[in-house]
Amino acid sequence: MTAGFQAYTDSGFVQIDGESINHSLRLHVTLSTSAAALQVQGSNFGRIYSVVAQLVYLTFQASQPVVAFYAPGSPVALINCVQTSPGNWQALFWSNAQTSFEAYVFDRTDQVPASSSRCGLQVFNSSGVLIADSAIPMLRAITYYSGNVCGIGPGWSNGSAGWPGTTSASYSQSGRTKVATGAVITATAVAGLSSNNTDGSDSSAWVGISAWNHTAGGGVTWNWIVTGYNGAQYYPSYYVGYGSMLNWGGLLIDVSNL
Repeated sequence: MTAGFQAYTDSGFVQIDGESINHSLRLHVTLSTSAAALQVQGSNFGRIYSVVAQLVYLTFQASQPVVAFYAPGSPVALINCVQTSPGNWQALFWSNAQTSFEAYVFDRTDQVPASSSRCGLQVFNSSGVLIADSAIPMLRAITYYSGNVCGIGPGWSNGSAGWPGTTSASYSQSGRTKVATGAVITATAVAGLSSNNTDGSDSSAWVGISAWNHTAGGGVTWNWIVTGYNGAQYYPSYYVGYGSMLNWGGLLIDVSNL
């Protein structure tokens, strides 16, 4: 930039550059999962297979949201986040067992409701758009972790990789009091699917989901969890499907003071 305001962190990273719009905290809530139907697969003849899992929906308003969560108990996954109508969104969370966790929604700073504070600093870009407001906590990104559950490419895999069993990986962000995971890519896989119901409800299936849990002091754990629903049988030996379905990722966000 040729003119304007710039701010840097202690380590020299640009935090505000005078033009780019930052994301700031719009919503912070505590959610609890409970038993509900989770659609896991469809068929060519219109049957939608579902299992009874621990789920919770979050409905909110935003422009360009980044959804994050801090799960100190059972691992939690963000299954999807969809725009239901202009400015309205719905996020679906899954957990391995019934649990409570914190959810955060960050949005463009110029779209976040204004703070009632009469003190602080506001930064506008050359178009007059609010890009930073010291009275509204900004999204503080730390790093991004990603991978593939089986370590395979995005194309079709016809049994070249074994069915991935339960596994996990831990990351420590020392010096941070509380770290959440956001902008999540969730890996999923389904096998051994069957249902005695013509509508596919209350199915029997093995379902693999990538999920996260967190500990005080900056601890973050990524988990690949395989759950057998409704007496699932025929545990698979090999993975058949697109490798991209097993991609996972998450942005680690410092939420220590939120």
